[in-house]
Order: sequence, then C-alpha cells, then structure tokens
Amino acid sequence: MTNSNSESSSPPAWRPWLAYITVALMPLSINWERISGPRKRPLYLSPLDFLLPLLALLMVIDLIQRKPWARFKRPQLSTLLWAGMAIVSYGWIIAGEEKFGDWLYAAANPTFVVLLGVWVFSNLSDSAAEFRKLALILCGSFGLCVLVAFYQYIGSAGIPFDPKHATQALGGVTNLRLGGWYDNRMLFGAQAAMLVPAAAAFAAWDRDPLVKALMGALVALALTVTLSAGGFLGAMAGMLAVAALCVLAKKYVSGFALLAGMVIFTAVVLPKLPEKRNNIGTLGRGVALWAKVGDDKKIATPRLRRYQATLGYLSSHRNPMDEKSLPNWVLGAGAGRYNAEVNKFYDDTYYPRTNGRTDDEALFDIDANERDGFGLFEKTGLELGALGLTVLAFFFASWILGAAAAFARGESSELQLIALAALGAGVGAMIVSLFAFPSQRGAGSGGTFAFFSAVAAWAFAHSEIKSNQNN
Repeated sequence: MTNSNSESSSPPAWRPWLAYITVALMPLSINWERISGPRKRPLYLSPLDFLLPLLALLMVIDLIQRKPWARFKRPQLSTLLWAGMAIVSYGWIIAGEEKFGDWLYAAANPTFVVLLGVWVFSNLSDSAAEFRKLALILCGSFGLCVLVAFYQYIGSAGIPFDPKHATQALGGVTNLRLGGWYDNRMLFGAQAAMLVPAAAAFAAWDRDPLVKALMGALVALALTVTLSAGGFLGAMAGMLAVAALCVLAKKYVSGFALLAGMVIFTAVVLPKLPEKRNNIGTLGRGVALWAKVGDDKKIATPRLRRYQATLGYLSSHRNPMDEKSLPNWVLGAGAGRYNAEVNKFYDDTYYPRTNGRTDDEALFDIDANERDGFGLFEKTGLELGALGLTVLAFFFASWILGAAAAFARGESSELQLIALAALGAGVGAMIVSLFAFPSQRGAGSGGTFAFFSAVAAWAFAHSEIKSNQNN
C-alpha cells in the first residue's frame, strides 16, 4: 500500500504552501444557482474542485519519481470499493442510457471526492507536524465561517423564504438559513460534525496553550450556532469519542474537562441561548419523525415519509411481476436513482409524497424536504443496497479504527494528536451521515471528509511502519 522508499526528504518549498492554500480554501462553497438562476438541483462549487486535480497530477509525478513523502502508491481499499461500486452500478440501472447524467453526477462523490481526495491528501506529506499544521489551518478557515454564522445568529431572525414571493425582503436569517457562508444549516452542520471534534482534540491534546484556548473557543461558538440536528449530534458524538480516548490514555484532566464542558454546555448554556433561535426546539424538530400541526394533530415528517418509501422500494423486486427476481435490497437502484425511485413508493394514505419545494422554508419538517437534508446512509441504501451499505460501513470502520490504532501505538505526541482529531472527525462524519451528505462534492464538507479520512490512513500506515521497525 505504501512506497517502501524511506529516505528522509521533503517536497520543494512551494509545495507545502500549495497544500496550505488548498485546505484553507476548501471549506468555501458557492451555489451556482445564485448566479445562473434555479436549476434541477443545486450546483455547489468549491476551490477544491479545481485544486484537487492539480494536486493529483503532482502526486502522480511524485509516485512515478518515487519521492519519499509520497508513500501511498494506490488508493485505500475502502475508497476503491465505494467508488468502484458506484461506477459499476450503471450496469444495473434500468434504461441506464436515459439516466447517464444522474449516474455520473452521483458517482462523482465517491470517485472524485473520496477516492481521489483521500489518496491525494494522504500523500501531501510524511510528517505528523505538517498534518497538524494542515488541520489547524482547516479549523481556522472554518472558524471564520463560524464567526459569520454567529453574526447571523445574533442578528434578526428574518422570515421564511417563500418561492411564490421570491423577491420579498427576508429581513434577516432564519434558523434554516443560518450557515455562515453556506446556503443552509445542513451544509454548515456537516462541517461542524467533523471539525468541532477535531478542534476538541486540539483543545484536549495539543501542547500549545494558545492553540488549546482558540480551539476550545471554536468548539463552544460552533456548537452555539449549529442548528442542524445531525451536525450537533455528530459533533457531540465525535467529542465524546475524543474524551473517551483521552481518559483511556490516562490524560484524565483533558478527558474529564472535555466531558464536563459538554455537560455544562448541554445542561446550562443551551437552555439559556436567545429565545428567538430556540436552539433546543430547533434541534428537537430536526430529529423528530412526527410533526405537530395545529393543536392536537400530528403528521409524519418528510424524513419519515422518505424512510417509508425507501423501505418500500428495497422490499420490492427487480421485476415487480416476478417475486423470484432479485430483491432490490441487494444491489439497490444504482447511483443517481434515489429521487426517481423513492417517488414511486410513497404511501398516499399515511406517508404521502411532500408537496412543498425544497426551498419553501415554511413547510420544512411538515410538508417539504429540507435541501441537503438527505442522509448518506439513506441514499446509499437505496442506490447501492445492502452491499453498498456494507462497503460504506467498511469505509467508516477503516477510518475510525485506523485512527484509534494509530493513537494507541503512541509513536509520538503529534501523531497521537492528529490521529485523535481524525478519529473524532470520523465519528462525527458517521453520525451526521444519518441526516446529511458530508461527502458532497463542492459543498465544502467533502474536502473535510476526505482530509480527515486521509489523516487516519496516513497515521495508521506511519505508526505501523514504526511499530515494525521497533520489532
């Protein structure tokens, strides 16, 4: 998996700066709809879309020349399986030639963002200190977004966007649009789920007091403005994993301080936040499967209706007229087929298809799907079936367990630090994948997803080499 050349060497002086610029810019994202007008689907663009191919070209040159810092000669197995399955799924899309565009768009996430992104980032350097620096730059860049979100948070709440009156003044930012420079809370939450635990790892483990203080402040401020339920839960789960590893490593002060901070924030700070934002109520609605309408009536939320339709599709057969044909739960419908297939299986009586558009804020959680609120597990289950979910589980297991193994080997404090940050980000990414799509290309979070997965892969491989050398 890795290049055996262990000669000590470093890339040219300008190469680290290209990496710094890449990680600093990749949280940025813009929805092309703002410029071109409404589209069938939002088209998010990020600087990473243009910088990743350049870094990939340089990586290939490094590998050909057997540069010592480029150790990974081929992509990670888990990324190969994920991307490979998305690509070959075109073969079982019914009338696939008519759906080539949707398949290509969907397959780009595991191929371009995950496979290529993880491979490139894992070959950026062969130094734990450099990966620490890159992670700090990424956290700092997201910190600017958090400051923008905090400015929105303390400002006026505004009114929900109504597509029937698209030009009316909104007067501020609603909870659903509160996302810093992102379009909505879901995109912001996908980032927070990974970067808040990573920042918590720096606050708990880094030796620099200034870094510890700044990362601690970033954690508190980001949790305050995260109004995506999936993002908040992912962030808390990732922080819990970081605290647990600190305790297991006998860093009792850091571990229990982080746990105490989580309890204080949840039990004391969260209920006292501004009533106009209603953090607890907003987060509660984000996980609810039933929505209250009127005084006593409850209806299934759009997310619950999608779950019912997804299960309806997966329980059907490839040939609906032949029950002996392959069940759809085995391989799914194929990449890019989620919307088309799920729309056929809504229960019109109890779980009807939603009527509102994804930008009709007044109907969110009631009769409209929230934009970018479709979970990675949910979409993978329908598009790639049980086999796809198994591959996705293997990907997250490789990420999280690889980081845990690197941390446990404890070759150096810096290696443990980046492994701890990668583990927290991996746990956060896994949890938020129940609610959002953290690997989404162009949306900002895709680069973070690939980066921390690559850090885990590099840390595991590096610690394994050192362990073998010591033995």
